[in-house]
Amino acid sequence: DAQICEILSIKKALWQRAKQRFLITNRIKIGQKSAILIVNWAKYQSEYERQRDYRPPRKSSESQIEALSVNRGKTVTKSYNAKLQPKVRPEKEIEIEMVPHPTPGVGVFSFKEGNDSSPPLYDSGFETVRTAYERDFGILVPLQGQMIEDA
Repeated sequence: DAQICEILSIKKALWQRAKQRFLITNRIKIGQKSAILIVNWAKYQSEYERQRDYRPPRKSSESQIEALSVNRGKTVTKSYNAKLQPKVRPEKEIEIEMVPHPTPGVGVFSFKEGNDSSPPLYDSGFETVRTAYERDFGILVPLQGQMIEDA
């Protein structure tokens, strides 16, 4: 008893009362050589194990997918790749025409798209050509409607 009181940093009288309460409520038993045995160790070893009976059973991912399809009236497939595939625009022919600029080394581009009746989405083609000319040839290319002033 003295060793337990020293480990727990409590008075001997408090330990005696606690030990009696544990014995009365059948939480511990005193074994040979004053060994203290916890009656149901599996029950008291963790909060998680003690409350397992109160938690709802886990559902597998299969049943969750089925539940979603039933709840929303939609067919849910395991293939998520269809949603993750990027939308690819068909290739277009683009004519690039270089218009001379009064400042040497500066050019202005105009683009004409090929046979495409659909309204254009954001086209990064202009930006790609623009940055390529700036990088490779050192030619400063303005955006459409933008004027370039000498530095």
